[in-house]
Amino acid sequence: NMFATIAASAAASNASTWSSSSIGVKILVGAAVVVIMLVGGWLAILQRMRRQKWAESQGFRYIKEDVDLGNATRRVFRLAGRRHVARDVVVIPSAAGTALYYEVTWVERHGENKEKKKRTFMRYSLPGTLPRMRIKPEGMLGFANDDINTEWQAFNKEFDVKSEDERAAHALLTGPMQEFLMARMRGLHIEFSGNEAFIVLGNYKPENSVAYAGLMNEWLAVVPRFFFSAAPTR
Repeated sequence: NMFATIAASAAASNASTWSSSSIGVKILVGAAVVVIMLVGGWLAILQRMRRQKWAESQGFRYIKEDVDLGNATRRVFRLAGRRHVARDVVVIPSAAGTALYYEVTWVERHGENKEKKKRTFMRYSLPGTLPRMRIKPEGMLGFANDDINTEWQAFNKEFDVKSEDERAAHALLTGPMQEFLMARMRGLHIEFSGNEAFIVLGNYKPENSVAYAGLMNEWLAVVPRFFFSAAPTR
């Protein structure tokens, strides 16, 4: 009985020690998570401040966040998830209005898990309305002749072009336009919606915003002059 009592006492002591140790580990883990969240939040604030400072140093308007712009981008590119918000919007004067350089963040749910997503875009003002149109890289699984095609087969292999108005697409894709797209805009996904063009870009770097706005100004200069005032109809 004495040995049984000693064993039981030792077991209870070990259980108590393990329980205390387990609680201590949980507290440490919880504290580490809180610290990581605080550090992450502070780094995000610093990043936003740097972006704003850069924009203002260049004389550009800066918008902290824009829900309407985020939702418009979601609709154009059919982004999954919810809570799409355009953040750190840099407003740059352009040839036909403004170019908005921004990062969209949103949340996607995968079963019980949530995943935060982000991607960089530019919205570029056009001098007139275009029919709904898309120009993007063909992709590894794409086929060169399953969309709107031109006489230049290399262009057909490089770009996937779709439009609700095929005549307008052909009118836009002149020889100089195809050459410009091949030379300067490979890899870019462009969506035309009304009087705006939306472009998918790489990682957000405010310094790149001026270069992309300039690139779209060059693109606009290649568009036939008659196009926006007398675009072909179906």
